[in-house]
Amino acid sequence: MEPATIAHREAVSRVVFTITADEVDAKYAEVTARGVELLSGPIDKAWGIRTASFVDPGEHTWEIAK
Repeated sequence: MEPATIAHREAVSRVVFTITADEVDAKYAEVTARGVELLSGPIDKAWGIRTASFVDPGEHTWEIAK
């Protein structure tokens, strides 16, 4: 397996804002019903949390997590 190419600093998020929610799937349904396209999720992470991520119109990355 070869190392992955590292992206330029301008190509990636430097900050991720996290919103905690008891029901990630319910919040996922709420934001997608409003037309938000998710980057990922909802998925269960290996370390035990469930998350879903999206980008807002200002290009800030957000994560819904439990």
